[in-house]
Amino acid sequence: MPNVDLAAPASNSFLLRIVSQKLKVLPVENSTLSKIHPISDDGFEERLARSDTTLFEPISISASPEDQRSLLALHQVVRHPGYSYLEIGSEHGGSLQTHLADPWCSTVFSIDLRVGNVPDVRGSVFSYHGVTTARMIDGLSQHYATSLSKLRTFDFPASEVPVEAIVPAPSLVFIDGEHTNKAVQEDFAVCRRFIASGGLIAFHDAQLVHQGIRGCLKTLKREGRNFHAVGLAGAVFVVAIGADAQERLSRIKIAQVDSAEFFLDAPAYLRQARKELHPSRIRLFLRRCRQYLFS
Repeated sequence: MPNVDLAAPASNSFLLRIVSQKLKVLPVENSTLSKIHPISDDGFEERLARSDTTLFEPISISASPEDQRSLLALHQVVRHPGYSYLEIGSEHGGSLQTHLADPWCSTVFSIDLRVGNVPDVRGSVFSYHGVTTARMIDGLSQHYATSLSKLRTFDFPASEVPVEAIVPAPSLVFIDGEHTNKAVQEDFAVCRRFIASGGLIAFHDAQLVHQGIRGCLKTLKREGRNFHAVGLAGAVFVVAIGADAQERLSRIKIAQVDSAEFFLDAPAYLRQARKELHPSRIRLFLRRCRQYLFS
């Protein structure tokens, strides 16, 4: 692998080829407007306009119907010819599939460390053994074969992805990786380097990692940044940065909740989630008794 000075002048195509080789990124021939895929005959435009959650049916997604409607509302407000989308934490590709299907989307970036065990703020470790990028691509290819050329994947920490590899800059970033407060703040800091001017940064399972998101907002305040943040339906939270932040969020066609109100019940939500994940010994004993008696 030749040594390359990324600070030296170079064409975007040459630079991206070098970065792709170094980082083992799924190659994309060209992410220009001329490569935007033709509109399909499945009525995508109309289905997106009415927030049709069946758009998520081809690939399973770990999100409630309310979450899905929020994601579609965000999709509608950021899309324009040639836009790109980035997410941290893709699992099977359920949350990125609508952007693969969108003829206006030029590039989809997926950053996922793909480790076997992932810590979680609920006090457990979740296993993702066997959930690989290759498996995700195989599943996506069964439904979005003609759009896979615009997918680029990174199987390592977001902090190790150079800005030069994320071109064009994404209009929407979705953070749904490791569910710990520390990881959320780290991912947010990285995404601020990637995001396009006028773009949006959204979080999933926001009530679970509410402390981490609050830390992100405190950082913006400390830096004196203009920003606006709101909660959407389900467990989705979105931040816009810039002088027109509030106006941009006002375009989202779904009910919004002020950030303070959104997080008001977050501690109780997290406690309940932990209880459901770690039932008491008595409840666990009774559950096992029922399983024994009625199995």
